[in-house]
Amino acid sequence: MTGPQTPAAPPPRKLATPEDFMPQFGVDVNEVIRLAKARLEKMYATEHALKNIHVRHTSEDEACTVEVDGMGKLLSLSLNHKISNMSGPEVGELVSKTCADAARSALIKFNEIVDEFNDTIHDDTNFSRERYPDV
Repeated sequence: MTGPQTPAAPPPRKLATPEDFMPQFGVDVNEVIRLAKARLEKMYATEHALKNIHVRHTSEDEACTVEVDGMGKLLSLSLNHKISNMSGPEVGELVSKTCADAARSALIKFNEIVDEFNDTIHDDTNFSRERYPDV
């Protein structure tokens, strides 16, 4: 009599590659991956552009200058000697109006960047090899 036999080890599993899916779905998976990477690159570029919005606005009488970011957050405020002839409420109104004007301009820039992103992200022609050769 012979000893107990051990079952044969199963063959090693082959990991799927993008090429395995091409015949099944009729698409070039490498091109799909390239387009996805190009879109991701576009998303990062858009995020960078949005984070770097800075708007500087000066009041009509040049007494107040403000700088805001893309979300309208006040980054800097400068007042010059012209405010010495104004009352406290007038200075407050001037600062408020100048900040609001700057925030409005920043929001317009923000929306323009988002609109450009939305217009291009769904169109594969915007992600050609010429525009994104390294992806």
